[in-house]
Parts: sequence; C-alpha cells; structure tokens
Amino acid sequence: MLFPQHAASQTIPVGDLREEQLRLQQLLNDTLTTSYVNRPVWNHVYDTYMDAANGRDGWWNRKLTNLEDPIDGSFRVGIFEPVLQNTFNSKLPFGENNALAWYGRGLTSDLQGGAYITSDFLTLTVRPQIVYQQNIDFRRPRFVQSDSEGNIRYLPEGIGTRVDNPYRFGPDPFWSSHPGQSSIRVHYKNVETGFSTESLWWGGAVHYPLMMSNNAPGIPHLFIGTRGPIHIPWAGKFEFRWMGGWPKDSPYYDAPQQYRHPRFMNAVNLSWSPGIFPGLNIGFTRTFMLHIQDGVSVSDFMSIFELGRTSTLPGDEAFQDQSASVYFRWLFPKAHAEIYGEFYREDHSHDIRDFLMEPNHNSAWSFGFQKLFYTNLTPYIDFVKVNLEATSLNPSRLDEIRWQTYFYTHSRIRQGQTNEGQIFGAAIGPGSSSMYLGVDGYKGDFKGGVFIQRWVDNDHFHYRWNMSQTERPWGQGDKWHHRVNLNLGANILWGPGPLYLQGKLMWTKAYNYGRYEYGNLEGLDWDNRVFDDAQNLQLQLGVRYVF
Repeated sequence: MLFPQHAASQTIPVGDLREEQLRLQQLLNDTLTTSYVNRPVWNHVYDTYMDAANGRDGWWNRKLTNLEDPIDGSFRVGIFEPVLQNTFNSKLPFGENNALAWYGRGLTSDLQGGAYITSDFLTLTVRPQIVYQQNIDFRRPRFVQSDSEGNIRYLPEGIGTRVDNPYRFGPDPFWSSHPGQSSIRVHYKNVETGFSTESLWWGGAVHYPLMMSNNAPGIPHLFIGTRGPIHIPWAGKFEFRWMGGWPKDSPYYDAPQQYRHPRFMNAVNLSWSPGIFPGLNIGFTRTFMLHIQDGVSVSDFMSIFELGRTSTLPGDEAFQDQSASVYFRWLFPKAHAEIYGEFYREDHSHDIRDFLMEPNHNSAWSFGFQKLFYTNLTPYIDFVKVNLEATSLNPSRLDEIRWQTYFYTHSRIRQGQTNEGQIFGAAIGPGSSSMYLGVDGYKGDFKGGVFIQRWVDNDHFHYRWNMSQTERPWGQGDKWHHRVNLNLGANILWGPGPLYLQGKLMWTKAYNYGRYEYGNLEGLDWDNRVFDDAQNLQLQLGVRYVF
C-alpha cells in the first residue's frame, strides 16, 4: 500500500481531528483557502494548509493521511482510520454534537471507520457509525408526560409533542447504526453534486451553529455545491450548498396521527467573501421543512426561493415550516484571531414594516471569538487558544405581547428541526442559552485545556409556565427555580502518531434538575428556598489509529 503525493478527494467529517488542525492553521498562518463556514471541507483544502505547515513541530502541523493504493490509472482506494470513543455519564444523560450517538446515563461506545474509492471526477465513501448505549435509568423530570395507563411517553420535558426530541430513548440498553459520513459524489474543479448522509455544519460557530450542526445523525440528502471557493472578478469568492433531504422520525415520536406524515427538507447555505476583505465571510442560510404524502416534486426543491409567507390554512395537509439565518466569520491571521456570529429567524415577518418594527420577533443569536497567544512559558507551552461563545435561543420580551414559538418546533410539522430524534441545530435546544469559555494550551504532541459553561435549559418554558399560573405571591412568579447547568471540565489530547488519544472530564451541577419545585412558593424567600439539584460526572476517552 502506498501513500500518494497528490491530494486525496474525500471530505473531512464534521468534528474530525483534521478539522481542529485546519482551523488552527487558519489562525496560525496567512493562507486563506477556505471560508470554513460550509462544512464538510474537502481533503485537498486540508492538504494545502498542512503542506504549508511543512511538518513543523507539533501535532497540529502533522499531516494525517489515509492508507491508500492506486487500483488503475484513474481510481484509488483508501481506508479511513478507525475511531473509537467511550463516554460514561454517572447520573444524568449529557452529550452534544455526537451525530448518531445519544449519551445517556452509563456507558456509550461509538465506533467509526470505513473505506473509499476516488478519482478526479467520482468519489464513493462508506464511513458508517455504530453505537452502543447502556442507557441506565435516571430520575424522570416532572414535566415528562405519561399516558392514561401510566406508561411513560418519551417526550421532551415541557414541550410535549411539539418536537421529536425524546428525553430518553426507551427503557433499555440498545445498539444503533447509521451510514454516517458516507456519500457518492461527482465533482469537477470546484463544483460537486451527489447523494450523502454526512453531517453538515453551517456558519462560523465553534460549538453551537443555529441552523445546521452534527448534533443529530446526518440527513440523507441530494445536493449540489462547491468544494472550494469560486472566484468572480471584482465580486470576491463564493461558496454554497443546496440540498434536499429526508429527515427521519425517532421510534418515540408521539404526536397525533394527523402530524405523522413523512418530511422533506429543502435548504441552502451561501457564503461570500468580498475581495477587499479576504478574511471576511458573510453568509445566508434558509431551510424549509414540508410534510409530503405523494412523493417529492421539483417545486419542493425550489421552496427556498419562495418570498411570501408560508403559513397554511387549517385543514391543509401541505404544512410548511421555514427558518433563515445570516452569519459572518472574520479571520485576522496576523493577529491570530477570529470573530463570528449568527442571527436566526424562525419565521417570516408579516411585511417590511413589521420587520423594521420588530426584527427580533422569533429570533435567536450567537457570537464568539477565538485568539491564539504565544507565551513565555516555553518549554512548557508553545501557545494558548482562548474561545468565548455566547448563544441564546430564548425568545425576547415580545413574548408578552406577541406569540413566539420554541425554536426548532412547529405547531403542525410536529417533528420539528430534528433527525432520528435529535435536533440538528444548536445542541443546547429550544428556549435555552449558553455562555462558554475555554482555554487550551498546545505543546508538541499534547493539548490540554479547561472550560466553564453556564447552560440555561429551556428558560422559555420557565417563563411560559409561570405566566400561566394564577397564584403569584407579591405579584411575582417562581424566580427561585430556573433550570441551569454549570459545567466545569478539562480535556487532553496526546498525539505522537500513529496513535492519537483524546480525553475529557466534566463535572455538571444541574440546578433545579427536573423542575420538581415549580410553583411551591408558599412562604418561600431567599433564605428558605428549596434546593433540589443533581450532579453528574462525565468521563470520555477516544482513540484513533492513523495508518
């Protein structure tokens, strides 16, 4: 088996170690080959950055190649390195951006690997994901419903049948499998088309993109798009992906029968880098979710170009749900820094006047930055990376005078923005917000870091529930029992090659877990409020062997 000198033509899976290397190279160097806002990224882009690194010291400068062999003059066959990740939660489910895997209580083992065949114009990738979930029982939150016979309905806490996002995937251990990062694609220069089950990641966010992430299994979809920037004189560089896909329901989807139609999703991601600001990328995404009963028509693939309102009359089975976002990512290579942000709308404004008056209606946002600092701690640390990201999916105070929905949910397309029971947008979920700060140090074969996060879990439900209550001592609601997670953790990577080990240890304090004390306000004040918290310890260990 031979390692070729030319670039291989497969893509880099979202969340892969190579992606971390690539983003570090963008911060370390002046090379701007990709916007990094339309992932997955092609391997030839990765090769460009890593060849420029020229094998300098540090695992982030070490090019990772697949085992590959030419089988004739045109085609090459390769093997992806196997990746095994084990995650253990001591008391509560906790996980995010894991594609197929759902990290319940107990042990979750996640195995990925596969092979590909590629040429200058055609690439077939088979890279499945197989997961075992121990799924040990844990304390059921208060607002998870039961049926008339007392059986648990595996619905999300407080939202019920408005979204297909189970609080738990059944009562028993289980195995699951998915085609994973698999695809067949035809490509020529910087354009490609094909069919894929890959995870997508749109926008510049490090942790929580609002429209599309790898928090759920990849949606089976047809697509056409770019595999690198297209240069247009005077205008700048463009990248895009236009897709039509078929999200799947989970086995625990529990909405009434009239909301059980299969779905079709039409979406687009378009980014532009103006020539006068080569480090700036401005993007636009739009997604339509439709109920389909008689197959998909050409017009369904064109729904993203509709300019009018998409609400439907009662009784109309052709339900539609749309969302859109604008984002930016601005890279400053000489400062070894970047800033990024996204603004998301769940629905249309009524007209231009409505938009100008209340642009924040049904809106969410995120903002973050990253910067590298060279230190004087040599020989202990080469440089430090700081990442701060703030995300809010909690609707504004307009909710007091105008209906606003839980993001990623819909009153008629009850599955919501999910695939196989997991949200494919921001992992924190509807009505939630997050403040995340991480600091990582890099040296040779090692990376080590610490992080802290405040995650407010579905505060939208907290306000909605309190507004529905008639008993309010002193005219106030339950200000003592917001549902908040405090996450403190550390991570490490050791990569001497060909073996790479990654680990994470995270402690979670789940304030007011389960919302059991909601409404118990009689005689309550700051000195005698009830504490009903939970704690969880998550241990994670991953290993990959790069041939």
